[in-house]
Amino acid sequence: MPTRSLYIANTIIFLPIAGLVARLVEWLVPDKREVTEEVVAVPTLTTQYLDPGLLSTPVLAIEQARREIMRMAEVVRGMLAEIMPAFYQFQ
Repeated sequence: MPTRSLYIANTIIFLPIAGLVARLVEWLVPDKREVTEEVVAVPTLTTQYLDPGLLSTPVLAIEQARREIMRMAEVVRGMLAEIMPAFYQFQ
Protein backbone atom coordinates (compact mmCIF):
# COMPACT_ATOMS: atom_id res chain seq x y z
CA MET A 1 0.00 0.00 0.00
CA PRO A 2 1.55 3.36 -0.93
CA THR A 3 2.48 5.81 1.80
CA ARG A 4 -0.17 8.31 0.74
CA SER A 5 -2.90 5.71 1.19
CA LEU A 6 -1.68 4.91 4.72
CA TYR A 7 -1.67 8.61 5.56
CA ILE A 8 -5.22 9.05 4.30
CA ALA A 9 -6.41 5.92 6.14
CA ASN A 10 -4.83 7.11 9.42
CA THR A 11 -6.42 10.53 8.98
CA ILE A 12 -9.85 9.06 8.37
CA ILE A 13 -9.56 6.76 11.39
CA PHE A 14 -8.02 9.10 13.96
CA LEU A 15 -9.40 12.53 13.04
CA PRO A 16 -12.87 11.90 14.51
CA ILE A 17 -11.40 10.81 17.86
CA ALA A 18 -8.69 13.49 18.09
CA GLY A 19 -10.71 15.53 20.60
CA LEU A 20 -11.17 12.51 22.85
CA VAL A 21 -7.47 11.70 22.69
CA ALA A 22 -6.60 15.32 23.56
CA ARG A 23 -8.90 15.28 26.60
CA LEU A 24 -7.43 11.93 27.70
CA VAL A 25 -3.89 13.29 27.47
CA GLU A 26 -4.85 16.45 29.39
CA TRP A 27 -6.39 14.28 32.09
CA LEU A 28 -3.36 11.95 32.27
CA VAL A 29 -0.79 14.77 32.27
CA PRO A 30 -2.15 17.66 34.33
CA ASP A 31 -0.69 21.15 34.20
CA LYS A 32 2.39 21.54 36.40
CA ARG A 33 0.93 24.54 38.19
CA GLU A 34 -2.04 22.46 39.32
CA VAL A 35 0.20 19.67 40.60
CA THR A 36 2.67 21.76 42.59
CA GLU A 37 1.07 23.70 45.39
CA GLU A 38 4.29 25.17 46.74
CA VAL A 39 5.97 27.48 44.27
CA VAL A 40 9.61 28.15 45.03
CA ALA A 41 10.81 31.57 44.02
CA VAL A 42 13.81 31.17 41.74
CA PRO A 43 15.98 34.27 41.53
CA THR A 44 16.43 35.60 38.04
CA LEU A 45 20.09 35.84 37.19
CA THR A 46 20.87 38.86 35.08
CA THR A 47 24.06 40.66 34.26
CA GLN A 48 24.95 43.52 36.55
CA TYR A 49 28.14 44.91 35.06
CA LEU A 50 27.77 44.44 31.30
CA ASP A 51 26.79 47.58 29.43
CA PRO A 52 26.56 47.72 25.61
CA GLY A 53 27.46 51.41 25.78
CA LEU A 54 30.98 50.51 26.93
CA LEU A 55 31.76 48.62 23.71
CA SER A 56 33.17 51.82 22.24
CA THR A 57 35.81 51.80 25.00
CA PRO A 58 37.39 48.32 24.88
CA VAL A 59 39.44 48.71 28.07
CA LEU A 60 36.34 49.54 30.14
CA ALA A 61 34.28 46.83 28.41
CA ILE A 62 36.90 44.17 29.20
CA GLU A 63 37.10 45.33 32.82
CA GLN A 64 33.31 45.17 33.19
CA ALA A 65 33.31 41.70 31.60
CA ARG A 66 35.96 40.63 34.14
CA ARG A 67 33.84 41.96 37.00
CA GLU A 68 30.78 40.10 35.65
CA ILE A 69 32.77 36.85 35.39
CA MET A 70 33.94 37.26 38.99
CA ARG A 71 30.35 37.86 40.13
CA MET A 72 29.14 34.78 38.26
CA ALA A 73 31.96 32.75 39.82
CA GLU A 74 30.74 33.81 43.28
CA VAL A 75 27.19 32.72 42.37
CA VAL A 76 28.47 29.32 41.26
CA ARG A 77 30.64 29.01 44.38
CA GLY A 78 27.56 29.61 46.52
CA MET A 79 25.59 27.00 44.57
CA LEU A 80 28.39 24.46 45.01
CA ALA A 81 28.59 25.21 48.74
CA GLU A 82 24.89 24.39 49.03
CA ILE A 83 25.04 21.14 47.04
CA MET A 84 28.33 19.65 48.32
CA PRO A 85 26.82 18.23 51.55
CA ALA A 86 24.56 16.07 49.40
CA PHE A 87 27.59 14.56 47.67
CA TYR A 88 29.34 13.84 50.97
CA GLN A 89 26.19 12.38 52.53
CA PHE A 90 25.64 9.72 49.83
CA GLN A 91 29.20 8.44 49.40
